[in-house]
Formats: sequence, C-alpha cells, structure tokens
Amino acid sequence: MIIYLEIYPKSAMVEIEKEHYLDGAVTTSIPVLWALEQGYQKVIVVLTRNEGYKKKMTSSKMKKLYQLAYHKYPELIQKLNTMPERYNDLQEKIKQLETEKKIFVIRPQKEVKVARLEKDTEKLQNLYQEGIDDVNRLMKDLTEYIES
Repeated sequence: MIIYLEIYPKSAMVEIEKEHYLDGAVTTSIPVLWALEQGYQKVIVVLTRNEGYKKKMTSSKMKKLYQLAYHKYPELIQKLNTMPERYNDLQEKIKQLETEKKIFVIRPQKEVKVARLEKDTEKLQNLYQEGIDDVNRLMKDLTEYIES
C-alpha cells in the first residue's frame, strides 16, 4: 500500500524550505487554461488519450487511501478525490477551445491500449508509430494554425 501511494499521484510529496510539494497534475493535469490566461496566442495541446476518453471517478477505496496517506492535508485530499471530474470537465473545455480554433490539439485517433507501466515493446512501438502517423496527418493544419 505504501508503494502504491508513493507513485500515485505522479510522485511522492517533496519538502523544499519547509513547504511541501506534489506533482502539478493534482491541481490541473493539462495547463491549457493557464497558458491562455497568460496571454499566449498559439497554444498547442498534446494529449495522450483519444477524444471522448473519460477518467473513472475516484473509488471509495482510493478515497480511503488518500485519507490515510494525506490526513494532514484536507485540501489536497479534496483535490485528489476530484481529479477525475476536473480532468473530464477540462477535456470538454479543450474540445470547445479546439472547435473555436483558440488552441490546436494533437491527440491519438484510436483508443490507447497501453498500460501506464507497459513493458510490451511491440505495443509501445505500435503506439509510437501511431503518434508519428497522427502528427503527419495533422501537419498541414498545424502549420496553418501556427502561421495564422
């Protein structure tokens, strides 16, 4: 159980000058809105999941594990418990921004069937090739977006 909590979310908590830090994905997994708020005119978002992918809601078991591991940080627990909902909402916002041509999105065309810690090199090679094919297919549109 301890090992699992150490790798999820992305890394263990780190202390720097008496402040505790975690991977930024706890607050936002894709900082596209931050980039737009900063005034960036051309934002290219590279996603690792196909359009329509939805994260499963946080299970009661995971909620209990978060409570056990991070009981001193109630705001962190709340953020961890709502990560899937916030991710799914963000995916809808990304689609809207893409439709409005405010951002350019590169995402897999097919469902990604590779585990987080995949060891099958053939699966990884196939996914790599799919990524190359996806970018090549989008290159003309990407160039137009950048130059517009």
